[in-house]
Amino acid sequence: MKDVGQDIYVYKLITDNGGAPCVFRRRLSLAICKPKIRSSATPGSLIFGFGAKHHGERLIYIAKLSEKLSEGAYYREDKYASRPDCTYKDVNGKPLRKSSARYHAVSDERRRDVGFRFEQANVLLSDDFRYFGKLGRPKYKTKYPAIKRCIEALKRGHCRNHLAALRDELRQLLALGFGQLGILSKS
Repeated sequence: MKDVGQDIYVYKLITDNGGAPCVFRRRLSLAICKPKIRSSATPGSLIFGFGAKHHGERLIYIAKLSEKLSEGAYYREDKYASRPDCTYKDVNGKPLRKSSARYHAVSDERRRDVGFRFEQANVLLSDDFRYFGKLGRPKYKTKYPAIKRCIEALKRGHCRNHLAALRDELRQLLALGFGQLGILSKS
């Protein structure tokens, strides 16, 4: 039987280059990529981002969401304009990639990132997070077998509805992430 309660999202990052998630001025944002998570997550949801196989499946970040902006608010408000992942600007109600944008320069990702009229422009913000980046380690695999199985089996996409054993282990890992970090990062 699946445990209900606080939403917990788990996914693998293909790239960890500062775009998704973006940690800037003590705030984590998820504004590009992962459109399904961005559309369904709400304040209070937890997100665990692990690296893909080529990143050693290490824990890269944990975030408890503080706020969710929708319908292009992130791209219209001046206070977010300087954030590295604020890739688009509003031009007559349509997203236009900024010439100064750092991400998605090679292809047009508007449809997936924000939609052609900001209909998918959901941005998740967290002031309560731990970003480990390259310091993250896969040591969690030795202590948390349910997490290990989940991450090793996870392909593209994310998982949200977890069995009780996995939810319990994720909550324990969360407690470590916000407390002692030895199992998560270099000591």
